[in-house]
Amino acid sequence: MNFSEINHYLRQVFQGHFRLSRRVSSPMVSIEGEASFSCCDKDVTLFQEKGEYLLNGKRQSFYQERFFVLKSDCLLIQKQDKSPLHTFFYQDMAQEMRDAFFHTHVCGQDIYNVTIKIFSEQTFSMDYNVESPTDPYVVTSLYKKEN
Repeated sequence: MNFSEINHYLRQVFQGHFRLSRRVSSPMVSIEGEASFSCCDKDVTLFQEKGEYLLNGKRQSFYQERFFVLKSDCLLIQKQDKSPLHTFFYQDMAQEMRDAFFHTHVCGQDIYNVTIKIFSEQTFSMDYNVESPTDPYVVTSLYKKEN
């Protein structure tokens, strides 16, 4: 798959509305919610997720926004303020596994290992394995497109 084909494929995956199932290892939390992608311009998509979970017997909710930017050589995920969060280079995807992206970055003493796996145009996952001297944890998120 060349970079242009990867971009086209990602445009098909990262569009529409999804059911979200997320598990966090510490504290142990299960989150159910929804996520959606809406086009901002040709190469930028707004990604929004929201959901609910139970923590210490109390119902909590969350909301988060990110921007997915399809560049000529990478998928860039930006925070709400448009600062970079993750960069997944297509060259790495082509060399590793066809439908998986990997990114690692350091924040203070923590190391964030992020994996996006695309199972089909209908389903993908985004997983975080956070190595931390004080509070290591894993977050697994599965997104299934709603028809």
